[in-house]
Amino acid sequence: MPSQDGLLEAALDFSSAVLAAVSVASVDHGLSAAQGRLLGILLTREPRMSEVADLLGLDKSSVSGLVARAETKGLVHRTEDAGDRRSSRVALTEEGREAATRLAVDLADRMVPLGSRFSTAHRALLAESLNEAAAALRRTDDSAVEEA
Repeated sequence: MPSQDGLLEAALDFSSAVLAAVSVASVDHGLSAAQGRLLGILLTREPRMSEVADLLGLDKSSVSGLVARAETKGLVHRTEDAGDRRSSRVALTEEGREAATRLAVDLADRMVPLGSRFSTAHRALLAESLNEAAAALRRTDDSAVEEA
C-alpha cells in the first residue's frame, strides 16, 4: 500500500539511487559495492566488526569475509579492541584511506547534479532532514533488536 504523503516511496527511490551511485563508483575504482561501502564507513570511524555488520546490514560471517578480502587488497587492517579483547576493530590502512578518499571525491562529483538543483539553504535542510531520518531509523532498529 503506497504511503499517503509519498515519503516512503521517495525515501526508497533516493536510497536506491544513492546505492546505485556507490556501486558504480566502487566498481570504477576496482572495488565491489560492499567494499566501497566499507571504506566509506571507515573514513570516519574504527568500528568493531559487529558494528560494521550492523551498518552494512550483513551477518557477521559475511563481514568477516568482506574484511578479509579488503585486508588482502591492503585496504584495511584489524586491531584488538582495548575495551573487549574478544572483539576486533577495523581500520583503514594508508592505502585504504587514499582509496576511500578517491572514492568519496568521485561520489561527491556524482552528487553535483543533486546539489545544483537546490539552494544552499535547501541543501542544508535536506542534509539535516536525511541525518534525522537515518538516526530515527537506527533508533527504531535498535529498539527492535533489544525487544527480540
